[in-house]
Amino acid sequence: MAKLDVTHPIGPALSLQVGAGDIIQMEAYAHFETNNYSGSNSLSSFVAAVAGAFGGINGSTIAAEQFTFDAFNNAYGTIGLQGNSNNTVPAAYLNYILFDQNMVYKQSGFKQITSASSNNTVLVSFDTDLVIPEPGFIYCFVSFENGTGRVFWDDFKVTHVEHPVIQTDDYYPFGLTFNSYERITAEPNRYKFTGKERIDDLELGWDDFGARMYDPTLGRWNHIDPLANKYDMHSPYHYTLNNPIRYIDPDGMQIEGVTKKDAEKTHEDLNSILAGKQFDALRGLITRSGKKGNGKKFNKIDSEALSEALEGLEGDDLALAQIITGAINSDDVHKIEFAKSDGVLSSDGKEAIGSQLPAYINVDATVEKHGGLPTSLVTNLGGSGITTKTETGTHSVIVEDGDHNGDRSVTTGHELFGHGRSLGLGREDSQHIDAVRTENLILRVKGMGNRQRDGTNHGDRTKIKNPKALPDFR
Repeated sequence: MAKLDVTHPIGPALSLQVGAGDIIQMEAYAHFETNNYSGSNSLSSFVAAVAGAFGGINGSTIAAEQFTFDAFNNAYGTIGLQGNSNNTVPAAYLNYILFDQNMVYKQSGFKQITSASSNNTVLVSFDTDLVIPEPGFIYCFVSFENGTGRVFWDDFKVTHVEHPVIQTDDYYPFGLTFNSYERITAEPNRYKFTGKERIDDLELGWDDFGARMYDPTLGRWNHIDPLANKYDMHSPYHYTLNNPIRYIDPDGMQIEGVTKKDAEKTHEDLNSILAGKQFDALRGLITRSGKKGNGKKFNKIDSEALSEALEGLEGDDLALAQIITGAINSDDVHKIEFAKSDGVLSSDGKEAIGSQLPAYINVDATVEKHGGLPTSLVTNLGGSGITTKTETGTHSVIVEDGDHNGDRSVTTGHELFGHGRSLGLGREDSQHIDAVRTENLILRVKGMGNRQRDGTNHGDRTKIKNPKALPDFR
C-alpha cells in the first residue's frame, strides 16, 4: 500500500516498451479519509516527482536522466495538472503517458477516484482498454495533486497484451523490404527473403544462399555462379537471370548414391514423394549422371527450366519442391546408402557413422568381427535412418527393411532433406525441428496429413512448437 500526500505525490509506477496494436489495461485500488482536499500541488514540483519516479532528474550531468526529465516536462506543458475543485473528493488519479520511440509526447489519460472510495477501498480502472497506435514507451502511475489531505493506493496492476502478429515484411522483387513490422519483444528473425539467412554483421545486409552471398540492394550476387557455363548468355552475377518475378534461384546440396543401386532407390523415393500431377514437369528434370541416366550422381537442374517447372506451385507443394531442388543443385556432396538390417554399411558409411557411435564401441574390432560396421548399430542410434555431417557434405543411411510405416520414401525424405539439407546449411542446432517439420510437409504433400508428428517420438523426444509449420529453410 502506498500513501500519497503533498510531499509524496507519486505512488507505484511502471514503464513499458510497447508496439503498435499492443493493448494496455490498468487498475488499482484506492481509498481516502474524510478530509478537506483543497489547493493544488505546483506544476514544477509535480513534474519533478513524476519524472523522478522514472529516473529523470533536472540539472543532472547524466544525459539519460536529463533527457527523461525533459520528456516529461515537455509532456506536462501540454497535459497540465488535472486539479480538482471538489473539497470532499481528492484530485487523485490513475494515469498513463505515451511517448513515441524518440520520447516525444503522443497522448495521455487519467481516471480519477470517486466518492465511493471515501473510507472504503474501491477499484479504479479505465472504462476501455488502451490500444497503442505506434511503437514507443508508456509510463503508468498513480498520483495525488492536492495540497492537503492524503490518499492510499494498493494493488497497482498493468497488463500488457502484445499484438498477435510477430513480424510482417513486404518485398520488392529483388528482395528489399518495405512496410516492415516486428513486435518489439520478438527475437530477431534472420531468415527472410526466400527463406535465406540475412547477414547483418558490419551492416552488410546480404542474404546467405549457401554457395554465394546475395545483395538485395543491388539485386546481384557477390560471386560468379558455379553453373555459369550452362547459361553463358547471361551475366554470372545476375539474380534469377535478372527476372525475379518469373524465376527463383535455389541453392542446396548435390545428392549422390554410394552405389548406382543406392541412387536408383533414391530416385524411386523422390518420384514417390513428387508423385502428384502438379509435379509432372519437375519430375522430368530430376535426372542422374551417365550416358544411360543410371549413374550414382544426380544432375544439377538448369535454373530457367526449374523456374518454369515450379511456376504455379504454391504452399506446401512449392516449399517441398524448393527444398528438394535446392538439395540437388549444390556443390556439396550428400551421400546416401540403403542397407539391410542384418547387413553391414559401406566403407563410406563406416567412416561417417562410426564417428557417431558411443565411445565404448570399438569400431575397428567390430568391423573386423562382422566384416563391416553392422547396420544394427544404426537402428540403435536412429531407428530406420540416420544422417551425419561429413567433410564434404553429409551421409545418410536408410535401413531398407526398417520400420517405415509403409512408405520408405518418407524416411528417405526425412533423412536426406530434414537432416541432410539442414546440416548442409549449418543448422546443427535445429535438427530436431527441421527433420520433424520436413517429414510432416512430405506427409501432407503425399496425402497423409493425418500422420503428423509432434517431436515426442523423434530425436530428443521434446514436443515441437508448431510442428505443422513449413521448414524455415530451402
